[in-house]
Amino acid sequence: MNMEKPDILNILQTNKNYFEDYITRGTYNSNAIEGSTLSYADTYAIVFNDASFKISANPGEIYEAINHKYALNFILENLHNAVDGRFIIEIANALQISF
Repeated sequence: MNMEKPDILNILQTNKNYFEDYITRGTYNSNAIEGSTLSYADTYAIVFNDASFKISANPGEIYEAINHKYALNFILENLHNAVDGRFIIEIANALQISF
């Protein structure tokens, strides 16, 4: 039985709720690995500018969440590129990160 794979990029681009959850979960989990104390709700509020939450986090955690969102967006927009050293450097340059 030959089942076609779903076009993940198309799903993310056409389903706002799925896209927001994907970005929030990816950002939350990645930053939690690094020791961030932001909750899932805090992370969502930061990356999607939801002013209904009062966030009491240090600025570094806030910037990490924002930068991670930009990195995920950059990757999604450039899925057609090969993932190699050059692509990783492009991601870093897009975020103005220096090694």
